[in-house]
Amino acid sequence: MNKLILATALFMTSLALQAQDAVTTADNGLQIEVLTENVMNDKGKLLIALYTKDGFYSRDPFMKTAVVIENGSATFVFKDVPPGTYAIMALHDENENYRMDMQSNGMPKEAWATSGNDLSMGPPDFETSKFELQKENLTINLRF
Repeated sequence: MNKLILATALFMTSLALQAQDAVTTADNGLQIEVLTENVMNDKGKLLIALYTKDGFYSRDPFMKTAVVIENGSATFVFKDVPPGTYAIMALHDENENYRMDMQSNGMPKEAWATSGNDLSMGPPDFETSKFELQKENLTINLRF
């Protein structure tokens, strides 16, 4: 009988600790939902990365993921992101080699997009791609 009471008490304690962790996790940060549209095809994956300013220029993402493309679009949510200034870059990695393939003249072979949807020539720039995450969750739309 004592073993049953002890087992029940341990089980209830573990549930309480799990519930407390869930509340703590929910308060650790915000969410950024990334919606993509106009992806040319469903081949490969979209590599999506969330950057701080320093990480943007060193190509060291704060968070990153690879998502499947369906019907020319994909969606992903970065969770538990602290408030701050960020930029998002996405690459349509058609051959799934996890890098941007380049033509001999230095132009990209694969499509890419950034937050801010700056379509100018040259490499992406943090200043034209940045956005503020403050007190509310955000949705960012990327156009390819």
